[in-house]
Amino acid sequence: MKDFKPALNWIESQKQTMIDLVARWSNMNTHTFNVKGLTEMVNDLEQYLAIFKENIQEIALPAFEWVNPEGKIERAELAPLLMVSKRAHLPRQALFLIHMDTVYPMHDDFQQTILTDSKTLTGPGVADAGG
Repeated sequence: MKDFKPALNWIESQKQTMIDLVARWSNMNTHTFNVKGLTEMVNDLEQYLAIFKENIQEIALPAFEWVNPEGKIERAELAPLLMVSKRAHLPRQALFLIHMDTVYPMHDDFQQTILTDSKTLTGPGVADAGG
């Protein structure tokens, strides 16, 4: 059986780095229609994902449209999608999808990340992928 202790020790050594990263991302307001906040997140993710030294591209998305209660069509601009590919030339591929938006508008009270105890971090998106 393979010894995973060195890998687990390394992960444990990264605890504060991971907490700081999740807190930084969670403290960015990334509401679905906050293009400025989502663009900030895209820029941060691009820098963070650059360690993979592969293809990272922003893909523009069309505006989101919906019908409001008065029956009128409304539109909201969306931030770009971020696509990262690694070893795309290989025959076996895997697809991982994640979202980076949250449901909390810019003026919502739930905006800040809080370390409530040594094992609990609360904030927008810390329990799922959005941050």
